[in-house]
Amino acid sequence: MNPSFWDAVDRAKTGPMTTETDYDLEILVPKLREVVEKYNIEYDPSNPVQSDDAITRRVFEAALEFYAAVGSYCTDTGRIIQFSEDEILESLLAAPSHVYFGEGRDAAVMTHRQIEDSKPPCLWLSAGSMPTDGGLFGPILECFIQERLTQIVSMPLIKQVHGVSIGAGDPTEYLGATRSATMLNDARSRAGRPGIACGNAVTTAVTAAGILAATRPNFGLRPSDGYFTPAISELKIDMDRLLRNAFMLDWNANIGFLFAPIFGGMAGGPNTLAVATVAHYMMGAALCKAGYYVSLPLHFNFSTNSHRFLLWVVSTSIQAIAQHTHLVQVNHLYSRNGPATDKIACECAAWALTVVPSGGNLAGIGFCGGGDKHTSLCNPLDSKLLGEIGLGSAGMSRIKANDFVNDLLAEYEEDLDEDYEMGKTFPELFDIKMRRPLAETIQQYQKMKSKLAAKGVPFAG
Repeated sequence: MNPSFWDAVDRAKTGPMTTETDYDLEILVPKLREVVEKYNIEYDPSNPVQSDDAITRRVFEAALEFYAAVGSYCTDTGRIIQFSEDEILESLLAAPSHVYFGEGRDAAVMTHRQIEDSKPPCLWLSAGSMPTDGGLFGPILECFIQERLTQIVSMPLIKQVHGVSIGAGDPTEYLGATRSATMLNDARSRAGRPGIACGNAVTTAVTAAGILAATRPNFGLRPSDGYFTPAISELKIDMDRLLRNAFMLDWNANIGFLFAPIFGGMAGGPNTLAVATVAHYMMGAALCKAGYYVSLPLHFNFSTNSHRFLLWVVSTSIQAIAQHTHLVQVNHLYSRNGPATDKIACECAAWALTVVPSGGNLAGIGFCGGGDKHTSLCNPLDSKLLGEIGLGSAGMSRIKANDFVNDLLAEYEEDLDEDYEMGKTFPELFDIKMRRPLAETIQQYQKMKSKLAAKGVPFAG
């Protein structure tokens, strides 16, 4: 039987009780290690895009046994929300195979994709929830929206509105959430695509109260935009997130289950992380009844995911879901190198060639090399490059993609843990008044496109 959302809420109040520390150290970690050993899951660094269907099957089976055993921990009640294997499988079957975003001529559909699917990926091209100065919120959004390949966009994060610093759980969150929604709607109209969906509404809404405030009709958000229910790493949730989820279900809105299992944290190394990543998909289906799944396994130290071992985790987990479910999945790049650099172009290419042949849809790019102390570090032409390669790699075999990715890793993985290229800020790359790239930005994009094409990297668009 497919348990309802309200069944899950009840289990958050009545399930087995334990401390968070015991959940992590006595339940989650031992069981994760046990299933990885039982199902013989080994990381192969020579194949960042792995192509062994037996491995993906074992990863899926291990994740199913693992999640049925450990469930999800509710941090507010101290209880474990548990589902049987049959309930998890029924929840996966009940999940949608496609999600509609946006309105009118700007509408887009994101669908389930198979491994090596010739169907093009949906392109969610943006800078993620990047912190930016308030005055650049509109120009950045408009430049991403104007790119014809962009099917879904993300709004940046602003920390001040009208000189007021935005917080969480107080009246300033209301101000930030509602004004961000209005600014988004204005940007959509000015860019000439009023119906395009924002997939991460609303960045300044940290709590359910902020989401509920921002979704009042007069602020311009719609159910056909996208709204995150984010997991707490690993496999945890709280009542505020469940409250947000309840509202979105009632509003019939697009719910994106967002999860970022951490390499080097409780989820461990590549083999255990792959299983934990697939288990998060199961959590989103069984617990939150999500429509789409935003997966971004991240490095503990850098909050990035373009390392060789993380590409293996990404390709393996995408393939496990593509092979054994019909979930709608989208995978977000967080790069180590900054905008308009040679290395970010190679990271984009490696990401697209990992995700698309494995069966995913594309999202990106968030730059995390410099942490969150920098603002407005984004370049719509980097995202355009990502999208063009994503479209060009539809239908490619995993073996061919793996050859490309190994070649691309040679361009940027040396000293990846030691250094990064900061790149340039949006005002250094684009004419803000005219909403178009500067000549040197175009030249850099064309140079890297030519360099990658010379390697045989496919482009379309």
